[in-house]
Amino acid sequence: MRREPRTPRPGWERKVVESGLPFHTVALPGGGTRPYWNESAAYVLTSAEVEYLEDITEELHGMCVAAARYILDRGATARLGIHPDWVEPMRETLQDDAPSIYGRFDFAWDGTGDAKMYEYNGDVPAALLEAAVVQWEWIEDVHPERDQFNTIHERLVKAWQELTPRLGHQVHFAHSADEPDEDIITAAYLRDTATEAGLATVGLTMEDVGWHTGLERFVDADDAPIDSCFKMYPWDWAFESSYAEQLCRAPQSTRWLEPMWKALLSTKGLLAVLWEMYPGHPNLLPSSLDGPHGLDEWVAKPLWGWEGASIKVHTHERSFEQAGPFGDGPYLWQQWHRPPAFDGNHMVIGSWVIAGRPAGIGIRESDGVVTDGTARFVPHLIDAPRSSPEQVAEWLRDH
Repeated sequence: MRREPRTPRPGWERKVVESGLPFHTVALPGGGTRPYWNESAAYVLTSAEVEYLEDITEELHGMCVAAARYILDRGATARLGIHPDWVEPMRETLQDDAPSIYGRFDFAWDGTGDAKMYEYNGDVPAALLEAAVVQWEWIEDVHPERDQFNTIHERLVKAWQELTPRLGHQVHFAHSADEPDEDIITAAYLRDTATEAGLATVGLTMEDVGWHTGLERFVDADDAPIDSCFKMYPWDWAFESSYAEQLCRAPQSTRWLEPMWKALLSTKGLLAVLWEMYPGHPNLLPSSLDGPHGLDEWVAKPLWGWEGASIKVHTHERSFEQAGPFGDGPYLWQQWHRPPAFDGNHMVIGSWVIAGRPAGIGIRESDGVVTDGTARFVPHLIDAPRSSPEQVAEWLRDH
């Protein structure tokens, strides 16, 4: 794996916006700007490296699903900051194999040794459009002869098609009205893929969702029952919402995407359970829920935090705490593992899982060792010839 300087495409800002990503450049509070989409560089991977990432993504996803069953079978949700009342509703959605669309691992790896799993966002990960569409259009323009680890779009369309018999005549797509552009764009992009798959779709905000006491159903702003709904709204928020009682009492009155059990794959507490189940696994880092347990270097992560907010880092060189709203905890302690740096850029690989299958990667990099809200998305390519449409169709058919 290597990082190569690149010359941005002429008019790249317009092209990125046309791809659906308006926030390619971000204004800084003190003045000036920083890039979010950064095509002045690209990461180049070998075919063997891609196969390795594909293999560990599939293996770790299976381990995470097993960990969710382990947690529910032992009634251990309270350890993860989830009230025991949610155990049975979660178990119901897991045992019923409720429809699921996507998730994203975050890995530290530079192409040598064992990749290390930082975390898994199995509920509402963002940066999907960038990985699925924007970087693909970049490689189409810049290296049409080269390949990319990216069947995200095709697998999303296939997932919707396969789930259509279970989703009813239409799917609602919801996001909170007050959430950032990245959440709105993620919901809109997923809606586009469902439409491409032939589903009827309805867009709304989470604030438009209501509960009809007569029907005992969730309804939209027109009082139409919501049979199926993708919600860009994390389950830990839903557990504290005004509709928590109805969600707990009737967890499948609406088929929620992601299903309720996927909250277990989004809390950082999952990392401690994985270490208990698979101690010493080469792709896991020692983790616990009750302190660093003798680790010389560690990072403490809020169980429901995101983008590095409120994490605490203790290394031989220094200790520091990131700003954020999660400082009251609870926390997960994980062995500190420095992200690889290329030319001073600390990078993290986001490996996407679509309908339970590895589907592609997106790479973010930061100036510091914490991947936070200042991170940049950098495209990648494989140092190999482009796969034929027939090869791609065969992969999708076989997996």
